[in-house]
Amino acid sequence: MLEIIPTKTNLLTAVINGQALHSRYDPLKESQRFVKSSLTGEYPSTVIFLGAGLGYTASLIKETFPQAKLICIYYSADIFKESKLTPWLHWFPGAEITLLNFLRFNLKELELEGLRILKWAPSEHIFPEIAKTAATALQQALKELRGSLVTTLAMGKRWIQNSFINFLSIERVLTPSSHKYNLPLFLAGSGPSLEQAASLLHRCRNKLIIWALPSAIPYLIKMDITPDLVIITDPSFYAGYHLYPLFNKSIDMAAPLSAVHCSRQIKGGVLLISQSNFFEEDLLSRLNLKIPKIPPQGTVAATALQLAMNHTSREIILAGLDFSYSDIRSHVRPNAFDNFLIPSANRLSPLYNKLYSLAAQRAPFINRTVQGSFRTGLTMNTYSGWFAGLPDHISARIFRLNPSPVKLDNIQTIDAKKLAGELSEQSPQPETNIFIPAGNYPDRQQRRKICRDLLTVWHHHLHTAFKQTKRISKIGSFINDPFLLTFSYYYDPGSLVKIKKTLRLTGENEAMLQAASLLEREMDFIESMAARLELRESYV
Repeated sequence: MLEIIPTKTNLLTAVINGQALHSRYDPLKESQRFVKSSLTGEYPSTVIFLGAGLGYTASLIKETFPQAKLICIYYSADIFKESKLTPWLHWFPGAEITLLNFLRFNLKELELEGLRILKWAPSEHIFPEIAKTAATALQQALKELRGSLVTTLAMGKRWIQNSFINFLSIERVLTPSSHKYNLPLFLAGSGPSLEQAASLLHRCRNKLIIWALPSAIPYLIKMDITPDLVIITDPSFYAGYHLYPLFNKSIDMAAPLSAVHCSRQIKGGVLLISQSNFFEEDLLSRLNLKIPKIPPQGTVAATALQLAMNHTSREIILAGLDFSYSDIRSHVRPNAFDNFLIPSANRLSPLYNKLYSLAAQRAPFINRTVQGSFRTGLTMNTYSGWFAGLPDHISARIFRLNPSPVKLDNIQTIDAKKLAGELSEQSPQPETNIFIPAGNYPDRQQRRKICRDLLTVWHHHLHTAFKQTKRISKIGSFINDPFLLTFSYYYDPGSLVKIKKTLRLTGENEAMLQAASLLEREMDFIESMAARLELRESYV
């Protein structure tokens, strides 16, 4: 029960089931002490306030740090209604969007720099369950952002380069038709549990659509199971190496332009996916084709699932998405990585010693249950957290076949025997062409011109900003330009974070010098990429 009562200083406090949310004497002075003790040191870039109350603390944070982004998480819709509303981002129970998706939408990778998280202790005591749920959602969102930032730091330039290489080299492009699959869709990952599905896939092959992640390909081909579609998003060589068993096979593939360039390995068509990255969009927008848009989630399994949701109205069955190690095994065998690991083993460094070392490094967390123990790691926990956060209306038609010990409470489980029985009662359905060859796809010469023109536009934009930054010795032309910030994030997010921190703590002059240096390196990058692709122009 919520009561709003006056305090000794004629301000208001909230009392919930006898517990006061703010001081019964002077809530303003209480908030002043909290802000002063909690936000010492550096000026924050972003503040997330968990358990926001009637607005005293949030208003003080905004007054003290007006340039900081403030996100308030309320633990009660009634408290939110009674709060002093000022212009800050907020979420409360019962909002149209889940807290996890709210955080995903309103928090960006660069905002991790200078981020401060505050917790209002009385709210935690009064609403312990909601506080726990909020902490879990925030932890998941931050893990995803950190993972995205680390991945971009390692792969950003390669994504841009791959996009141009793929745009030039892919000759057979598919586009979605108006149809959807009328069979259950089986999505195969490479976790050890995939082995338990092999016999089922053989018996029921004509009653299932099979999609596969790259790492599952060597095992599926060995078991004489040919998938209908392979989904690949990884930009690295090793992702493409998984596909060697498909060499010269007519298998369709779904991939963003930024994925590893491997379309020549297989004879099927390529369904292009837009992950809404600026470099992909700049190229794909010139094709005048229907391109599925699927924002990246850090794992190809999430991309594949979202694509599947769009193209089947039936059940989606997950297998081999274990999010854990089985003892020291991370995947079914054969696996492409084994081809690198096995030859390096010797009597001084046996294979099992290598496998144990890798398991201890990549999956250091040992979880013990009554059924036994299993290993997980930070990356796997982040991926499983994404699936665990799927809303009910999406997860309702998703099933896990013979799942691993990592539980996902929102996704139903089904065993192979039960699934085989259900499929046996269904009649085989005629094959439907879900993805069809794209018409009016430009030839290679036209695509070369598109690439050349686009690189010229980018280079001109960077060069103009570089000259302006140097001329006026101000960083505004850099920091306020969406294209420059976006390009710099993918080219070198580490330098962009450094510029952001320098501007926040040291001042504009030093940040301007760093920005000019970054712009110069970016122009060199475009020139070297144009030369590599034999698209060199005379840049101004």
